Amino acid sequence: MIEKTAKEKMLAGEPYSCIDAELDKLRLSARRLCKKYNDCWPDETEKRNEILKELFDTDDITFSILEPIWFDYGFATKIGKDVYISHNVTFNDNGGITIGDYSMIGPNSSFYTAIHPLDADSRIYSLPTKTEKWERTKPITIGKRCWIGGNVIVLPGVTIGDDVVIGAGSVVTKDIPSGVVAIGNPCHVIKTIENNSSNNSKESGC
Repeated sequence: MIEKTAKEKMLAGEPYSCIDAELDKLRLSARRLCKKYNDCWPDETEKRNEILKELFDTDDITFSILEPIWFDYGFATKIGKDVYISHNVTFNDNGGITIGDYSMIGPNSSFYTAIHPLDADSRIYSLPTKTEKWERTKPITIGKRCWIGGNVIVLPGVTIGDDVVIGAGSVVTKDIPSGVVAIGNPCHVIKTIENNSSNNSKESGC
C-alpha cells in the first residue's frame, strides 16, 4: 500500500505533519503570489487576474477580491461566480474552503480550517528531537447568495447554508442553516429571512 503524502492527508482531513518539503514549497508559492497581488495597482486588472489564476490553479476567474489577500495555499479554495471579497480577508485553507455563487464577504474576516492538538508536545516542532508538527483539517463551506459581515471568524468544519446573513463580528463555531440571520459569539440564529426581493427596507451593515 502506497503511503499518502502530507498534502493528500491534509486535504483528506487526516492527521499530517506540517513539516514537509512539498507543503513548504506550496505555502511559499502562495505567499509569493499573495505578495505580488497585494503590490498591484487596483486598475491592473489583467495582471491581477493572471496572479489569481496561478494562485487558485484555475482559468475561471469570475469573482472580485480586494487586496490585501492572505492564503495559506490558494489551490484549496474554490470561489464561485460573482463572489465579492472585501479587503484583508484571511483564508487558512489547508482543509479546503468553498464559497458559493453570488456570496459577499466583508473586510477583515477569517476562515480557519486547521485543527491543532491539545497536547503541547504534539504541537511543538522547534525542539531538537522534533521532526514533525501534527495537525489535521476540516473544510469550510459557504453557500450561495450569503452575506458574511466584516470581522467574522468561521471555524473548522463549519457549513453555512444558502441565503444566510452573518452579522459583523460573529464567531461561527457550528453549522448555520439556509435562509437565516445569525450573529454573536458563538454565532446563533436570530431570525428567518423572508424571501421578498421587492422589499429592501430591512438591511444589514457589514
